Amino acid sequence: NHECGLFSAPAFAREPRIRNDQQRDLIRFGVGCETLRAPRLDVMVFIRGRGTRLRLSEYQHIVRILGNDIPGEKKTLAGLTQIRGVGYNFASAILIRMGIEPSSSMGYMEEETAKKIEDIIKDPRGAGFPVWFLNRRKDMETGEDRHLLTSDIQFTIRNDIERERQTNSWRGHRHLYGLKVRGQRTRTTGRKGGTVGVAKGGKAQPGK
Repeated sequence: NHECGLFSAPAFAREPRIRNDQQRDLIRFGVGCETLRAPRLDVMVFIRGRGTRLRLSEYQHIVRILGNDIPGEKKTLAGLTQIRGVGYNFASAILIRMGIEPSSSMGYMEEETAKKIEDIIKDPRGAGFPVWFLNRRKDMETGEDRHLLTSDIQFTIRNDIERERQTNSWRGHRHLYGLKVRGQRTRTTGRKGGTVGVAKGGKAQPGK
């Protein structure tokens, strides 16, 4: 708003300044110039179309969800994707279901909202998500449809590879020697690793 002198250096310099990231978000949310210049930090901020009010003093620089520290200046959509096991589509579906603006900052998220998001991520099926949204369908050991998160993903993959090695399957042998598993070409790609490729002088040359 140029009429209120927000970008006028002399008028704006005399007013108390607010943090740059908060000021940018307030301008995006349509807060007036008088609110931006207010020296108090307990000003109520109304987010258009969301029906919620936040206080500037409640801005969190770090938001913790499922043990992940997400910076407050990140957008909500990008912040949720930092959680291992939550991709872009999953995060978008959660925000649409919760009625949260994807472009809003994580720092203004209330604790109750963060708790509800945690519950949805932990139990997508209970929140009404279809089975094909889960990343571990028909588990080998239990036969259940699950959604793995954080360190459970690496642990499960490690167990799958170890099981294939113990059963002496072809995939297990390929994993054992560090070779490609899914039928890719190895003559010109994947040269770093075990002995593979064109033989020279009757002997295969080790990969460099």
